[in-house]
Formats: sequence, structure tokens, C-alpha cells
Amino acid sequence: MNILALDSSGLAASAAIVSDGKVLGEFFLNYKKTHSETLMPLVENLLGFLGFDKNEIDFIAITSGPGSFTGLRIGMGCAKGLAAALNKKLIPVPTLDVIAMGAAESGRLAVPVMDARRNQVYFSIYKTCCGNIERIWDYDAKDINEVIDIVKNIDKNAVFLGDGACAFRKEIEDAGFSAANPAANIQRAACLGVLAEKSITNAASPEDVRLMYLRKSQAERELEERQNSVILREMNESDIDGIAEIEKKCFAEPWSKKMIEDDYKNGLTYYIICEKAGKIVGYGGMWHVINEGHITNIAITPEEQGKGLGGRLMEALIRLAKEKEMIGITLEARVSNSKALKLYEKYGFRSEGLRPDYYSDNHESAVIMWKKL
Repeated sequence: MNILALDSSGLAASAAIVSDGKVLGEFFLNYKKTHSETLMPLVENLLGFLGFDKNEIDFIAITSGPGSFTGLRIGMGCAKGLAAALNKKLIPVPTLDVIAMGAAESGRLAVPVMDARRNQVYFSIYKTCCGNIERIWDYDAKDINEVIDIVKNIDKNAVFLGDGACAFRKEIEDAGFSAANPAANIQRAACLGVLAEKSITNAASPEDVRLMYLRKSQAERELEERQNSVILREMNESDIDGIAEIEKKCFAEPWSKKMIEDDYKNGLTYYIICEKAGKIVGYGGMWHVINEGHITNIAITPEEQGKGLGGRLMEALIRLAKEKEMIGITLEARVSNSKALKLYEKYGFRSEGLRPDYYSDNHESAVIMWKKL
């Protein structure tokens, strides 16, 4: 049985032929050129040196992830293309398994770690014995320091492998663990081929094989961050309609669009807008009366409440009051609105009395609150 193994899940690219437990050849490249430039030439040259015809290949093995998003896709694309052209099945093998094989003879706990940026690593944990590995932890992504703590609780005699072992060598060694030598820190197609031979039952048609992602790509994360990012800014006239909609959603006695417009134009009111993905999701308003501030409203749309946005608006209004050299800020809140009262108290407001029958909808009293600046 002849297996062509391909790997481009990390910085290096490699191809190997494994036949009945024997590695017949392996080409490996970890220098400058991209995987799209090197992977197929490696395969062609390997087959040429071995005198192998493509039709002699029985299965094609491929690392299925985690790893470099671009590298994984290039490798999977090449493997699926070859498998389809040769009418062969693919054997997907998790990348962390392949790295762990680098310590299969050690008899120690093996911890493959792949640098996932932002101090995180893809990892799993394996028992090793006599050239075999046994996974004892899920494929996962965590902060390297959290991984080290997990391993400490399992076995202090562990070896870390993979490019993450190079990137975080200091943290690993400071914790009393060892990092594998450079040759063992890179996933190899030969190890992939050996594991694939043991996983023939996982062979599948190219269209049925999928990559394994433990987290979203950087582009997806950045897009999500942009979509979920919240900015605070000063109000402009075009925001009036958005504020009026929030008033209707949040208050029993909402301000009308005309009231908001007049208030905005009176020259004594400051508005801070809370905006998410280009949409107004909250606002805070404050009058500047002589040398004091009076907060008229702080409102967040119901679907965005409970995410700390009200606190951010309050902080912004307090900063603004200090910039305008106000000596203090006052506001009113319904006596039954415990959530709002708790928020105001958190930011240093204290009760100074009541306004009886303040709210016309139900004649509820208002708590008068004051904060000295």
C-alpha cells in the first residue's frame, strides 16, 4: 500500500511516500517560497526521484488542521485535486497528531503547540509509548500560560513540540518543561504518512473531507470585531431620528422628534452617541446650566442592554462635564428603577431627595441624585 502524504499546515511544506510502514522518501522545504509555489513541485520531484508513477499511489494523506488558514487550504486543494484526478480516496489526519508523532518514541507526555497569535496556541496532549501516540485532551485553542497550567496538573515530565514551542520557549522552560529540538518542532509529511496507514478506515472521497478549524481566521475575526465595535461620538443633526426611535423603545413617556431637535439646537445641551456597526444603539444627553450639568437621559436599545454601554456613556458624560469645568452633575431617576439607580451610585451619584409625583404616566416619584466633580 502506497500513501502520498502532503502537508502545508505550517511554515514548511513537505511531501512523502510511505509504503507498508516504510518511509520511501520525503521532500521538505522551509525557506522563503510560498506553499502554492512549492507543494506540487515537491510532489513531482519526489515521485520522479523514486521512479513512482502517480497511478501506483493508493491513498493520499493530508493534514486536516488546525494550522495556517491559507496553508491548510492550499494543501487540501492540492490533495483533493490529485485524489479526484487519480480516483483515489483521501485520509485526513489532524495536524496536532502529526506533530505529536515527533515524540512518539520518548515515552513522555507530548504537547504539540502551534502558534495561533495573540499569545494563543492550538494544542492537544498525548501519551506516547513505543512509537505510538494516544490523545488524552481535545483539540483546543488557549492562551499558552493556561496550557502550561493544564499540563502541570497532568504530568510535569512533558515535552512541548511545534512552532509554538519555539515561539514560547521561555514560558515553557521557565515552567520546568522542555521544548523539543528544531527538527521535531515542524510537522512532517513522513509522520503524516505513518499515521495515515494506521487510519485507513478514515479514508473518504475528496468531496467528503473537510478542514478542522479551532477558531476563526484573522480576516473573519477582524470583520467580526469591526461589526461588533462600539464607538462613542458627539451627536450631529442627522442622529435625531435615531434618538427618537430609541426614546420610543426605552421610555413610557418618550421625547418627540421635535423635542429632541429643539433640545439639540438650544446651545446648552451636549449629546453623546453610542454607535455600533454604523447604527445608533444608545445616547446620553446633558444640559449645561451655569456651572452644573443635568443629565436628561441615558438610553440603550433593549437588545444592547446588559453589555456595559450605559456605563460607557456615563463615563463619557462625566469626562465631558469635567472638560467644561462643571462643579457637579445632577439627574432624576424613577424610585422603582433599581437598575438605573445602581448604575448611578456606581459612578458616585448620591441621593439628595425626592420629587413627588414627578412622572405623569403613573405619578411615580423621582430620586434626585448629585455627583460632585
